[in-house]
Amino acid sequence: MAEASHAPFIQLATWNDWGEGTQVEPSVEFGFRDLELLQDHRRKADPAFKFRPADLRLPGKLYNLRKSGAPRKTLDRAARELLAGHTPEASTLLNAHP
Repeated sequence: MAEASHAPFIQLATWNDWGEGTQVEPSVEFGFRDLELLQDHRRKADPAFKFRPADLRLPGKLYNLRKSGAPRKTLDRAARELLAGHTPEASTLLNAHP
């Protein structure tokens, strides 16, 4: 198991290999469980790791707001904040829209 090896990093070989049961992407069945678990392990290994479970939902919120026709300028700014890792700022921008 990767965790027992105490390696400085691990590589996830698949993201959505549903046929082999090795998916970690969000799903209807498991929600964000696997990604939240990875975050939790990362946080234990690195207390400076700042990302939280709610941050995993921000790209989906951005996508849905783009589809709804929310103001592009605000959404572009939120996207830039996400790319920069500024999740509190992105969350504020995205949560300003229903």
